[in-house]
Amino acid sequence: MTHLRENFHSATFAVLTVFTLLLWGCGDSVSTSHNATSDSQTVPLNALALQQPDNCDDLKNYMVNSLVERYTTLPRLSYYYCPAEGGGTSGGDTQAPPPAGSSDTVNNSPDAGTGATSSRSPDDVSDTNNQVAGVNEADMVKADANGIVYVVSGRHLIIAKGFPAQEMSTLKEVDLGAHGTRLFLDKTRQRLVVLARYDYPIYIAESADAPVSSDALIYPPLQDWDVTVAIFFDVSNPQDPLMLDQIRFKGYYQDGRRIDDRVHLVLRNYYYPQVFYQDPEVWRLQQNYWQTVRNIQCENPDADPAAIAANPAVVEAKAAFAAQVRAVFDTISIQDELPTAQRQTPQGELQPMDFLACSDIRHPQVSASLGLQVIASMDTDGQNVGATAMVNNAWLNYASQEYLYVAETNHNWWRVMADGATPASQTAIYKFAISKDKPEYIATGAVTGFARNQFSFDEYNGALRVATTQDDVFYEKSGNGGLTFRRERKNNMFVLTDDHNGNLSISGAVRGFGKDEVIRSSRFLGERGFVVTFEQVDPLFTFDLSDPANPQLMGKVDIPGFSSYMHAYDDNHIITIGRAGGAGGVGVGNGIQLQLFDVSDLTTPQRLHEYTPQTSGGWSWSAAEYDHKAFTFYKPANLLAIPMQLTPEAGSIFSGVVAYEVSLTEGFKELGRVDHADLAYEYYCNSNVVLFPDYVHACGDGGYLFWAAPRRSLVMTSDQDIYLYTLSDLGMKASHVTDLPTALGSILFPPQPYPWWYGVVDAQPVPVPAPQGGGDVVVF
Repeated sequence: MTHLRENFHSATFAVLTVFTLLLWGCGDSVSTSHNATSDSQTVPLNALALQQPDNCDDLKNYMVNSLVERYTTLPRLSYYYCPAEGGGTSGGDTQAPPPAGSSDTVNNSPDAGTGATSSRSPDDVSDTNNQVAGVNEADMVKADANGIVYVVSGRHLIIAKGFPAQEMSTLKEVDLGAHGTRLFLDKTRQRLVVLARYDYPIYIAESADAPVSSDALIYPPLQDWDVTVAIFFDVSNPQDPLMLDQIRFKGYYQDGRRIDDRVHLVLRNYYYPQVFYQDPEVWRLQQNYWQTVRNIQCENPDADPAAIAANPAVVEAKAAFAAQVRAVFDTISIQDELPTAQRQTPQGELQPMDFLACSDIRHPQVSASLGLQVIASMDTDGQNVGATAMVNNAWLNYASQEYLYVAETNHNWWRVMADGATPASQTAIYKFAISKDKPEYIATGAVTGFARNQFSFDEYNGALRVATTQDDVFYEKSGNGGLTFRRERKNNMFVLTDDHNGNLSISGAVRGFGKDEVIRSSRFLGERGFVVTFEQVDPLFTFDLSDPANPQLMGKVDIPGFSSYMHAYDDNHIITIGRAGGAGGVGVGNGIQLQLFDVSDLTTPQRLHEYTPQTSGGWSWSAAEYDHKAFTFYKPANLLAIPMQLTPEAGSIFSGVVAYEVSLTEGFKELGRVDHADLAYEYYCNSNVVLFPDYVHACGDGGYLFWAAPRRSLVMTSDQDIYLYTLSDLGMKASHVTDLPTALGSILFPPQPYPWWYGVVDAQPVPVPAPQGGGDVVVF
């Protein structure tokens, strides 16, 4: 127990150290996430293209140069405290800043509810709401053709019989020994891939047993935050899943896709050379460099950064710092610093795998902050692992059936090589072919602006379409010595094509639409594109993208509020979800907004229907506003189901799922609601879940209703019967669509700690009072 606590504090200190250094690297300089100066520039494409090092020395040279540039690049505008008399100060006590950007009570009887079951397997089962057909995205829940449901909840994998709904039951609970995050289900080969990561060691049992025992699947327990464990199962017998393999990847899981029998994981690392950060001479020389810069700037406040950088004293100080960085790097082996992978043997031992070599770590020519992004590919049984990596600080990925695209917005990650000018808002796009062996780097592209999410990208007939918001801030010194700035926001639609010579070239573009607004959502349907921007109202823009060399902005319609996600109803109609407009149609209000648009004529898109839940002065919120996997549209029945939390000004709190029938003539007709309040009470107030003492009162005053956390929906059908399966953090329910409030079956997931209470050790279950109202669900 003490060992776990010490490791936790050690890991926390390491994370805080990195974070502090990143903040310190941004100290006192004037910058924003997308900053530019009046002489801003974009980084040339050839400088962003990935280079392959010949050996570890080449990679080491790039890392050394990047670290030197990170801590010595002059910001365009910086202000230091300077003495009132004279010029610069002497002595090294005053620290000068590094550069900018260094930075359940249900009826389970067989005849309960509506609709009889005519078969032991459903006729149809809905899938995850994937962006691209044939490209399967990881999720917290998956279901197979037999109605078996697989869920990760906390540190458990739950396998449940979902069909028939009246016979819903838990078949297997697997203690992962770590926090389960995502699932991939290969239905054809009956394989399940579970992803897990380290979590705080919180005790939830009445005894003080170790939170991870040798009975857990992941053992020995994880000690590092940035490790992703992939567990591969044969689930041909779901009651007794067979573990085929288990691999520990060094890196935090960022994204993933399954295409046929191949899984592709995008893992995030940050290169943290301890010899560099722990060497006192490195930091003494780095401070000396900035003290030298400060002295010169105080002597001449109007000095240009290029002139300061060329000053002999600055050149000498930078050279001394660089020499020390080189010296500490000469004491380490770069190969030993690379991300690793370990396979767990049948005997429970961790066996190192051949994973990455120095020549697998590509990097741009321009120096960059040393984030490492690994793309690891493997079969759904854990075999044939291949990986490649790049020095990169990307957070956004898009995948077609053949290619994975990695998008990195500059955010001051890149260093301009020549005159020190800060890059304008710009995004680099890296294209990788996904092969049976390992991902292969193909090409690099660059566009101005930043992309909002994966739906800002789409590949069609070999062309990549990208929607971006260009958000640049220009800082300038005014005549009186003060600081002024101006901000420019505009949006762009780009079409890029692969020239088969390593470049994604811009073949066509629409630039500058939606001035002073930012993109809230994008969607591409074949040769058409749709973009929603927002400042005070929501313009929906339509694009004809049939000619990659000549994309056209065709029309727009202005509506109150904004849409954060768009989904095809059919070829000519779009469903959206987002926020309703505020008072007078300006800004945003307290409710979600569902809309249905006719886009058959791109020149005159029309809103056909709008729906906002009535909350009598309260608010409504849905996870589907920001997570497309929470948006379930089952087209055969025109059934839309979304998680919903409703809090009226007075009345019952609702925390569950709301279902609608969507039609072109009637719009959104509410079919009913599945409330998870009873699961919330059973879970938090009638089990051994550890509650933070300050929140014990919630079981008596109804506060637990906020904790249901509805997440997902599934649809299963049999003959003419349609069943809706709803999931929250607490459990799962099944209902017939004609009588949604009546649960035909339900299960509770294994107890987990109170969701907002982390880092607590040695906790014991806290007795809770009985609910008000004699056991009934409490309302405000």
